Amino acid sequence: MNQKEIIEINGMEDLITQKEIDEINEGIPFVDTKIYWKENYGWTSQYWDKLYKMGWRMVQSKKDPKIVIAQDENGNFCFSAQDRIDLLKTLVHYFIGGG
Repeated sequence: MNQKEIIEINGMEDLITQKEIDEINEGIPFVDTKIYWKENYGWTSQYWDKLYKMGWRMVQSKKDPKIVIAQDENGNFCFSAQDRIDLLKTLVHYFIGGG
């Protein structure tokens, strides 16, 4: 991966460096919620991968395309954030009991 790379997945762009991710991960206490690069997908976490396998999805808001929404397996709104990284960080908060 290049130092800065834009990956578009389902219309969403990720623009962040590995160094920035490493800094974010320093504050994440659980391995399952640490953010990592997945080839042909983009930034993710083991926790998100498990939710994805259960049917959860990240989609763009229809009202504001800059907002990313996490939907459960039934298509219900669960979380929203400014981008994928912020959504993954929100999941960390939820994972540790802040939800």
